[in-house]
Amino acid sequence: MIYHTHPRTGHKLSAIGFGGMRFRDQNDREACAQLLL
Repeated sequence: MIYHTHPRTGHKLSAIGFGGMRFRDQNDREACAQLLL
């Protein structure tokens, strides 16, 4: 699988998609939004 590094967080994301990932605290919308931006 191909991975890319997110430029701000350094997290490795698969080229297939980001949407299937689970967030640590789904109630913290701001933290979740920051991962996507």
